[in-house]
Amino acid sequence: MADVITLTNTDDPNQSLDQLWRVIAEIHNEAKSLFLFCEEVEPNEFRSYLQPYNELRHAYEHAIRAKINQIGLDGIVDEDYQRSSLNKTLGHEYRAFFDCADWLAVILRESIQTILSSYPVTCINTVLPDYYKILRPKIIEITESIARVRGDKDISKKEDPNKNIQEVHKYKQILEELRTIEKRIQATIPDLQKHKSELRSGLIKKTIIAVICGIVIAIGGFLFGKFYDSFKNPTFQQDKPTADQGKIPRQKIP
Repeated sequence: MADVITLTNTDDPNQSLDQLWRVIAEIHNEAKSLFLFCEEVEPNEFRSYLQPYNELRHAYEHAIRAKINQIGLDGIVDEDYQRSSLNKTLGHEYRAFFDCADWLAVILRESIQTILSSYPVTCINTVLPDYYKILRPKIIEITESIARVRGDKDISKKEDPNKNIQEVHKYKQILEELRTIEKRIQATIPDLQKHKSELRSGLIKKTIIAVICGIVIAIGGFLFGKFYDSFKNPTFQQDKPTADQGKIPRQKIP
């Protein structure tokens, strides 16, 4: 094997290779946990979402290049090259996490909306009395927080890799809050369905009673009207005078 040439670091002496590897590993673990969860939530739909998979594939390629150079397989050890490759790896891992997080945030909010759209407000207020006062405002707040995190996402502007970890942890915490709300609403589906059925049964009974009452009132009104007319304008059968009545009969002349 040829002699290995080692080049000194001229890029950023404050950015150690060990630090980059640690940040990459941490973000990768967070992205992996999201990957596994997303595959459980919507396996078919998520697997057709190729962007995060492509990001991880590119991250793997750059990480291998850095490692090859580190162990001298290409005949030269260049820390600047390793750092450049690891920064690219970090960028792909970072984007892979955000791609998963963005997708999961949409799925969780759609799940909440789909569940609650099947039930009237009365059911929701009864089964989830704090939904409109606490949970719904919290969901709106989470949505706004997600928008801010996504707006601040820019791997090229993060000189300190630890800031990437902070953003990842912040987004993960937001998703955990949203997931907690979604799980709670999921758990109330049997109660929501039961209350909806009770409302429907009660409505049917009220409708039947209203129809019967309407029929009874209509019949009673009709009979009362007939009785009232007969009482107000009584009719008596009287003999009508014939044309010959009232006339003096002619006497026959003997």
